[in-house]
Amino acid sequence: MTYKVEDIIQENLRRLEVIHTPYDPQVGTEYSDIIKRSKIEIPDAPLPVQYIPVEMESEWVVQLIRQEGSLKKAAKAAFGKDSQRAILRMYRYFIKTRCRYDFEYWGCTQIKIKLKGKPKRDYLVLNRAQRYFLTRLEELRKAGMPIFIILLKARQWGGSTLTQFYMMWIQKMHKKHWNSVIVGDVEKQSKVVLSMYEKACEDYDPFIDEGVPTVLKPFGRTHDIRELEGRGCTISVGSMVKPDKIRSEDISMAHFTEFGLWKATETKSPDDVKQSIDGTILDDEYSMWVIESTAKGVGNAFHNMYMDAKKGTSKFTPVFVPWFMIDIYSRAITGDPTKRAAKSNPLAYAGFINRMTDYDWQLWNLGATLEAINWYHIKSRGVDEWRMKSEYPSTDIEAFQSTGRAIFKEKYLDDLAKSCCPPTKIGDIVSSYHGPDNKRLLENLRFEQNERGHLKIWKDVDTSVKMRSRYVVIVDLGKGSSDGADPTIATVFDRYWQQEEEDGYPEVAAELCIRESETDLLAWKLAQIAAYYDNALLVIESNTIDSSKEERFRAILEHIAPYYENIYKRPIRNKNDIASTGGFRYGWNTNHRSKEKIISYLDWAAREGMYVEREIEAVNEMRIFERHEDGSLGNVVGKNNHDDRVVTRGIGMVFCYEKMETPRVVSPSSNKPAPKRKFANEYTMT
Repeated sequence: MTYKVEDIIQENLRRLEVIHTPYDPQVGTEYSDIIKRSKIEIPDAPLPVQYIPVEMESEWVVQLIRQEGSLKKAAKAAFGKDSQRAILRMYRYFIKTRCRYDFEYWGCTQIKIKLKGKPKRDYLVLNRAQRYFLTRLEELRKAGMPIFIILLKARQWGGSTLTQFYMMWIQKMHKKHWNSVIVGDVEKQSKVVLSMYEKACEDYDPFIDEGVPTVLKPFGRTHDIRELEGRGCTISVGSMVKPDKIRSEDISMAHFTEFGLWKATETKSPDDVKQSIDGTILDDEYSMWVIESTAKGVGNAFHNMYMDAKKGTSKFTPVFVPWFMIDIYSRAITGDPTKRAAKSNPLAYAGFINRMTDYDWQLWNLGATLEAINWYHIKSRGVDEWRMKSEYPSTDIEAFQSTGRAIFKEKYLDDLAKSCCPPTKIGDIVSSYHGPDNKRLLENLRFEQNERGHLKIWKDVDTSVKMRSRYVVIVDLGKGSSDGADPTIATVFDRYWQQEEEDGYPEVAAELCIRESETDLLAWKLAQIAAYYDNALLVIESNTIDSSKEERFRAILEHIAPYYENIYKRPIRNKNDIASTGGFRYGWNTNHRSKEKIISYLDWAAREGMYVEREIEAVNEMRIFERHEDGSLGNVVGKNNHDDRVVTRGIGMVFCYEKMETPRVVSPSSNKPAPKRKFANEYTMT
């Protein structure tokens, strides 16, 4: 990396100056392009100079005070007298108006909270991370959009606190009969958040309400709902454990706290609870829904929702706060905590800069100061790299890391994910024949588009050339048709670019994901996919068949073997089975030894870029695939995820690179030109 030490030091001084800019929400500090302010001078007010939100300038009280030049003259013009009572009345109008427009001012004058490490409650003054989050909230509110946010949190900056008091601000200052709900994994989590609201009401300054206290009282006879007196707004609590308690037709705001910790039950999942709220909150201005959590691995409901928001395919706005935006995570390099240190001891800074690692430079380019990077150095001593990145994430990708026993490295998976994209079509392979002759079920096959189908296709079968060993279908059989059961995954690999003259890589062409309990129907679906893809080699992972005590599982291949011959067979050594099977068994058997092999192959392929992935869910499964403490391989313990796609990709790599012959052209089958080679990246997704 080419850099000048002097330039880095100067840029660091600039960043420190921004961070240490005095923040006074009573006066009104402008720090955001979204929250703009203008100056107003009121010589006889407790704060003679204030900076108010620009939207407030249209209010009559602001225009009158500016026109008259003081509270006293404004009171005389408005009420016909300039007594102390009239002046106080005018000032109350001004303060109440500012509280309605200015959340930061309202928080630091009306709301008290318990600060960590402090002996008593104090007013809500936003830290830098909270101000960043507030900017995102205000951006949506000022645009007249619903305030739907999925918040990926680091620790110890008050994201949940800000969420709840922003909702209170809307209920107190903007909307009557605007009901909200707080939902946690268990009710205790929800009630902790509600208690902040209750205590804030107890400490609420009654000045702007002309001496009337702010009261949060029980609503009706229920213990789980409170009502903000005089506003008609209710605040209810619920939980993942008891989702029926939060059903309502009149909820305008929802706060889902620590969503990533919610545990699915036999009858309910986090998605079910979200769905129960989804239909009640209108997509209207001042409607608010914040789903917040620290990251708890990938592939769960929170991760899926965040990634959908990041891709722009949901109504939520993603917000992530990196650790270096939290100002307590900073250590002076020279022992001098002020920003003058770099000027007074440039040699210490130069030495620090020259010792920076590639990851340090990544942090610098993301916006961290040298002092923050120094804190990271100190904190990470003796701590596993994966744990630091998980506890103190610099990016949202780091935040979702799982454990230190992960098999597949994040940077290789990130590269693999670049070629993932939506399928070109979804549907099923069907035959024009509908009769009792099984053999004819493989005739006249066609793809039938259907958005509710089970087969995703990224590359349709190519008939422009006749090839040998081009396609292979790898199947991991499921174990039933219930939602919680492992699905059957069938992955189609296209090996066209593995020809000797091409020297390329296999790529995922299609994938079937289905939960099917009827063995014969499933068997024919698999055979039809293999037949459709130019009579591909069909490799079925046979553990479900081999280990099951039910004959219907053992007989799955007998349904199709007489009619579809290109099925993988493995030799057996059991003398008792040879007579009946001819010395082989259908399918690939995954045992401890063979699983190590297929995962080793897949790790190599991901690391070296030796195959092209299309399905992002496969990458997500790989992110949480690890070696357990007992040495076995599988997904992170406690996750409600499956590793079926990992298995099909691992077996696929073994067959693509070891067990199958090199694909080669037999003869042209039409006048169509051979496919043009496309290199997979984020710009070429087909």
